[in-house]
Amino acid sequence: FEDNAEYGLGMYLGYQAIREEVKDQVEEILSGLSASDNEDKELERTIRQWLEGFTDSKDTRKRGEALKKELEKNQEIKGARDVLQRADYFIKRSNWIFGGDGWAYDIGFGGLDHVLASGENVKIMILDTEMYANTGGQQSKATQMSAVAKFAAGGKPLMKKDLGRMAMQYKNVYVASIAVAADPRQAIKAISEA
Repeated sequence: FEDNAEYGLGMYLGYQAIREEVKDQVEEILSGLSASDNEDKELERTIRQWLEGFTDSKDTRKRGEALKKELEKNQEIKGARDVLQRADYFIKRSNWIFGGDGWAYDIGFGGLDHVLASGENVKIMILDTEMYANTGGQQSKATQMSAVAKFAAGGKPLMKKDLGRMAMQYKNVYVASIAVAADPRQAIKAISEA
């Protein structure tokens, strides 16, 4: 999957585009409510709260569920049924791209760099085995200097590519290096922070 990062970015951008369409539909419902003599102010209040928290992932699930319930109660309102068909987009989701070190350090590095430079809010997890594991242990740019592998019996003569340092060149990128077996709590903390 040499284009793993760009594929993941495309999935994220597609999701974001649909969320924006849903937001526009919800705003149309709100403007219709404001223009009418609507007695049910709860729907209007719920829509306003959802719109306020549209980009905030903290309370999005709670606000999204509240919006869904109110729209289900008010399906006779113009546009409510259409919006309910896309209720999965009420929630701002966390978007992750997963890949191995062979992809990230080598064949897919250009795509990975493109995603990092995009400034989009995606998370990338690279599973680093420090060699091309699918070929049975061939050394790669992720292999540590002097490491001996099945297809690198003499030891690797060059340093490991410092992918974390390269990613940190972009000021909007959060970088963490974890070793799950060494410190599971630190790994969970880093993933949560991301």
